[in-house]
Amino acid sequence: MAEEKSLSVTNLEVTPGKTRDWFGYILTAVVGILVTVVATWYQLYVSERQASAAELERARAVRQSVISIVEELGLNGKRLEVERIARLIDQRRREQNVSIPISTADVAQQAEFNITSSSYLSIDRKEQIK
Repeated sequence: MAEEKSLSVTNLEVTPGKTRDWFGYILTAVVGILVTVVATWYQLYVSERQASAAELERARAVRQSVISIVEELGLNGKRLEVERIARLIDQRRREQNVSIPISTADVAQQAEFNITSSSYLSIDRKEQIK
């Protein structure tokens, strides 16, 4: 009886009459690899989109902070110099690791628009600031 069990186990391992279903093994391996590659690609795609969205948000924050500084300087009667605005932009971009360019003209125009459209300042004060 013990010999029959060992023979049957041996017969299961080496059955010359049966052929293995290699197509099923290969298909399973290929599908597994394909799913892994697609999932990895999707994760990379999503993380790149999130990184670019985060950088865009940091660039908006940098732009807004420089605009508020320029507005404050304008309201306090300080003279605005293009070089000074450019240095402020560069400093804030370095602090926030932003590679998106921000133009000084855009910042100055937005600050002027914000001051002009402010409902808290009188018309005379707005004209004086310009």
